[in-house]
Amino acid sequence: MIRIANKSDGMAIGRVHVESWQSTYSHIVPQSYLDALDPEVRGANWRDAIEGNPSPTGFRRLAAEVSGVVVGFALVAPARATEAEPDPPPEMGEVVLIYTVEAVWGTGVGSKLMAKCVESLLDLGFVEAILWVATENARARRFYEREGWQLTGLTRVEELDGNRIPESQYQIVLGR
Repeated sequence: MIRIANKSDGMAIGRVHVESWQSTYSHIVPQSYLDALDPEVRGANWRDAIEGNPSPTGFRRLAAEVSGVVVGFALVAPARATEAEPDPPPEMGEVVLIYTVEAVWGTGVGSKLMAKCVESLLDLGFVEAILWVATENARARRFYEREGWQLTGLTRVEELDGNRIPESQYQIVLGR
């Protein structure tokens, strides 16, 4: 089941956030950084963000559940300004975050969560959307391409704990 996340999901989202990073980025991000991630801290941050602004205008926080357990989450919003794209058009949305735990990879949960992201972006009035992915994250890139996203050619570099992580941008026309 994919639904709007609520403040009671905060700790579960924090757990998913940390577990997914540790599974997904082990070959991209230094292990010391991944080992230092704290699901309690991430969970409290998510809970506080949801509680402080449960229904932000133009944003949707989504939770994916299997048998009553949160196994994934996503955040969609208006496209953020970046150095690569300093003034995104107002009709451009963004999948800011989308993560699932490794246990559900290949089960269709990610595809259902992405479909809900696209539906939410359309509901919010966006006609196109972007997302950024670590360029070295081949698994995620294959997933996005299967879901209809296309590389734009724009890149950026994220700094993470003193490490430079190259990212690539994908885009999709919504409603197709």
